[in-house]
Amino acid sequence: QAVAVEVEDADAAAAEGDFQSLKYEAVLSKQPVRVAARVQGDRIQITTPPHERFVERGAAPVLGPLAVTRLSVERLRAPGDAIDYSVFSPELQRVVKVRRRVVAAAERVECAVRTANKIEEAIEGMPTPRTVWLDADATMVGDSIAGPFGPMATCRATKEAALAANGTLPADLYEKTVAPSNVRLADPAAVDRIVLRIR
Repeated sequence: QAVAVEVEDADAAAAEGDFQSLKYEAVLSKQPVRVAARVQGDRIQITTPPHERFVERGAAPVLGPLAVTRLSVERLRAPGDAIDYSVFSPELQRVVKVRRRVVAAAERVECAVRTANKIEEAIEGMPTPRTVWLDADATMVGDSIAGPFGPMATCRATKEAALAANGTLPADLYEKTVAPSNVRLADPAAVDRIVLRIR
């Protein structure tokens, strides 16, 4: 399944790199998902056409990508170095806590043909940490995360190469990971609790 992600307007006009707004688009199994988020006082306005809602920003500072990059460059240098911060997750559509820890320094990244720091990144709400490789400028050059079909790895590429990527999963493998439903949720990200009866 091809996946393409684009984030725009992050940190717009934020002198310290605090999160201000973003536009996010992902193509998952050829189904586009669009999310726009903007800080409105102590809340974040989330728009997933045609739906709109608000979530609390919380008391902790919410960093944008520029602030996360700066923090990573300054404090993630040697094995054992770690940082904690909060960001807005467009996938989870809420503010989440993140912890990054250096596992190895200057490790060779095969897909990028260069060396980068190997980082364990744990995101609140995600079932398992992922491994990311950050170069000297804290630019992510690759990542890997466990999935139902084994580890899924990505490598930094141009927008054109990412959008041109295509692939399929064997139908029998894919079907084992889903349960058909006769109910379509209008705004799945707005659901906080669900009760299923399995027969």
